[in-house]
Parts: sequence; C-alpha cells; structure tokens
Amino acid sequence: MRTSGARGAIFHVVLGGECWLRDGPTGARLHLERGDLVLLSHGGAHTIGDRPETEPAVSVASLPVGPGARVEFGGPGAPTSILCGSFRLNHSAGSALLSALPPVVHVARGDTGVVEWFDVTLDLVQRELDRGRSGADAMVTRILDVLFVQLLCSAATSLPAECAGWLAAARDEQIGRALALIHNEPGAKWTVEMLARRAGVSRTVFFERFTALVGESAAKYLARWRVLAAADLLRESDFDLATLAERLGYGSEDAFARTFKRHLTMTPREYRKALASGADLSSIGAAFVRTDAVH
Repeated sequence: MRTSGARGAIFHVVLGGECWLRDGPTGARLHLERGDLVLLSHGGAHTIGDRPETEPAVSVASLPVGPGARVEFGGPGAPTSILCGSFRLNHSAGSALLSALPPVVHVARGDTGVVEWFDVTLDLVQRELDRGRSGADAMVTRILDVLFVQLLCSAATSLPAECAGWLAAARDEQIGRALALIHNEPGAKWTVEMLARRAGVSRTVFFERFTALVGESAAKYLARWRVLAAADLLRESDFDLATLAERLGYGSEDAFARTFKRHLTMTPREYRKALASGADLSSIGAAFVRTDAVH
C-alpha cells in the first residue's frame, strides 16, 4: 500500500509477519518484523509491501481509515498484521519537536535499551486489540500516547554524543534542567544567572553549553517559548490580552503584541481571530527549533 503522507507523525507497528517500508523523502528501505515499530516523524509519503520492489496496489486514500478501522487486502501469501496511526501534537511547539527528530525512527523489539518498555507496551496493545471489547480503541490510543513519549526518550538517549539540538539539550543534566524551568514557568523573570544557578553551573559554562546545544542563547529561547506558550493560552483560554501579557512576564500588552508578531507573523488578536475561523495553525511553531543544529 502507499500513502502520500499526513500531518503529524505516522507510525506503523508490525503485530505479526514481516514487511518492507520505503520512505519517499529519504529513500530509506527498512525490513520490519513482528514487534518492530517505525515512526515517520515528518509524516512523509511512503509505501509498505511484501518486498521493496513490489509496486503498491492499494492507496491509503481509498481505504476506510479512522479510529478502529480494520482493513484486509492482498494475495495468498503469508499474512502480515500492522497497526497504523498518526501522532498529532496540539502544543504550538509540537511541529518543532517533530522536526527535531530524525525523519525515520526504527525501533526493533530486541534493540538494546528499549526492550524493557517496548515489550510491555506492545503486549498491552496486542492484548487490547485481541480482546475486541468495547472501549479497546480508546485504550489503545492512550497506550500509544505513552509509546510516543517512550520513543522521544529513546531518540534522545540514542543520539551521538557530538550531536546538538533540542533533544540533545533536553538529555543534558544541567541544560535539561534549565529547559524544564523555562517550559514550566515561562512567565517567571528568568535571567541567565538565575538559570545557571538552578542548573548548578557557572554563568559562563551555562551560557556556552546552552548556546552550543540549543543553537541560540537562553534569552532568545525564553523569548520564543513565551510566544508559543501565549499561542497555547490563546487557543485554550479566554484570557484578555492584558492578562496574558502579565502571566507571561511582559511589561505591557503592547510589548507582548510586538514580540508575538515578530515570532509568529501575526498579532495575538489576529491569531485568536484565525483560530475562531477554523484556520489550521498547527505548524506555526515549526521554525521554533533551529533544525540546522540537529544532526
């Protein structure tokens, strides 16, 4: 079968049998067996078949897709069972997170360092699907949410030591601690000195390591994270702009509006109006991470 791709990240879990995946953008060819999972982080076009050279006979666009949809097709050969789906991140930085991942993430059940959580998670998925009871699809969806977080942790820990980028910064003990502080309290009056002290390193070491790993200074990162936090609050709350500005550490509503537009090309009012009209703003944070800093 073939697919032209989708918004968000696409995943396939081989529950039985074996198959080949061909990724259109990267040209990667992967042999997948029972217990293997592949994540196409950028949701690109790809095909899945019994052999790499087999031309696809079915397009996903023609299949009844959706939560709980089950499709059977093919010939008289050995059967293969695949669980397919996609992850869509609602946070304004979601597309930036996906852009920080490798285009294709392949995790095999026997891989070193993942077997502890991978076996358990996939066994839970298989058990719920086999039972076929009411609510199984909702249960599988929740389990797969956990699987995605596990995949992020696995991707971060498996990066080579010399790599830079968001995930590499998150796994660093000191810089990861500073990122967590910024993410959890974007409105706090953070300074480099405060973050360095909380991270447990000197100001100079913190500045150099943060910039090297993230690709920009902590001050610039904080400024942009505040904007993405504001975008989330505009989507999820009815706070007036003055309240939002105060909650996120801006000196005035005007300063908030100017900064917001500089990063996201529209004012907070325009953003809220676009949301109300149903516009798709899911990729607005795509440029948040400097992907040229990611190996």
